[in-house]
Amino acid sequence: MIEFLSEFCLHIIDFICFLYMYHILENEKINKKKFIGGVLVFALFWHVIEMMDASRVLLTIWNDVFIILSLLVYMKKFKVQDIMNAFTIDAVFRVSVSLFMALGEIIHMDIAYTNSLGLYQFCFFIVLKILMVIFMWLFIRQFKKLQINMTMKSYNIFIGSYLICILIGTTIMQLSKNNDVYVKVMFTLLLIALFSFYFAVEYITIIIRKYQTMKMEEIMDIEEKQINEMIEEQKKTMKFIHDTKNLFIDIESSIDQNQLIEAKDLIKNWYYLYGTSYVTKICRNSYIDVILRQKIEYYQNIHFNLKIQVPENIPMKNRDLLSVLMLLLNYFCENVKNELDISICGNHNELSICMKGMCHKILTENSVEYQNIQMIVEKYNGNIVLIQNKDFECRIMLFF
Repeated sequence: MIEFLSEFCLHIIDFICFLYMYHILENEKINKKKFIGGVLVFALFWHVIEMMDASRVLLTIWNDVFIILSLLVYMKKFKVQDIMNAFTIDAVFRVSVSLFMALGEIIHMDIAYTNSLGLYQFCFFIVLKILMVIFMWLFIRQFKKLQINMTMKSYNIFIGSYLICILIGTTIMQLSKNNDVYVKVMFTLLLIALFSFYFAVEYITIIIRKYQTMKMEEIMDIEEKQINEMIEEQKKTMKFIHDTKNLFIDIESSIDQNQLIEAKDLIKNWYYLYGTSYVTKICRNSYIDVILRQKIEYYQNIHFNLKIQVPENIPMKNRDLLSVLMLLLNYFCENVKNELDISICGNHNELSICMKGMCHKILTENSVEYQNIQMIVEKYNGNIVLIQNKDFECRIMLFF
């Protein structure tokens, strides 16, 4: 009974760690009742699996599958990102177990069999367990910082590293029946070196991507400043024209009373030349209007088909709106052949952006432009859809 409880307590510690770190990666708040219930149920099932009469390699594989499925069932999410997060936690757990297993082997204590430990060894094992949890927590925190800039290709590499991790981890467990501590330690060091190399490459890649993003933000700052200046100039010009028209209307009324026909003809002529020079806005929203007008004037070789229905003000940061539109327009205008269809429709609850045209180069999920757009889209709980038929089409939905 004591052995059962001690094993069960250790599994509870493990699942507290798993579920807490999964909440970190998923950005979900912890529901205490659900959390405690999940820990107890999953820990009990895990303990039953460990009691199965099977080889250690098979048990290890069963444990990995059970951990991943438990996390997915707990959150009731089965998207690719959720599966990747579950894989990440299990892989980090396997690395941590292998590392501290090697430490236990060095002091001649087999971590895999806790039921044979004495009180002193059990206490020392608890200390190792706590250190392992701290190691995993620090690892996941750092991983979370990098996660936002990770591409699907990076996750594929991570899965490959994870599978190699399982192979090495199960080999270490199989070797733990022997007394060759040197071989076990070498395998563990190889495992750690593998993941260190992976994260070193990923870190360098992310630094490069962050530099590209920083340069993009600098360009956006300049663009935003220019657009704000253009909007202010446009407002001043329209105010001047409006005031001037009112002025001449008053003069015309005065002249009518004095019957000065020639002066009236001159005023009508001026009115004909300048009085109708209002700028016809493409969109009621000034930022969308200026950006589209700017691109239409610059890319005169492209025929723009516009469908714009957006109110004057929408609950979205101007910087985010400018960034999404500039990134999309820059990509399409530089790659589209002759004709570009642009549809921007929105209200105070949502905004949809759709651009379509025959392009020389297709926007991919690994591109810097896509990653920068995705970061903004995620802030508004939106989504991006890329469609490739005869024409390339990009659809973006944002929710407020």
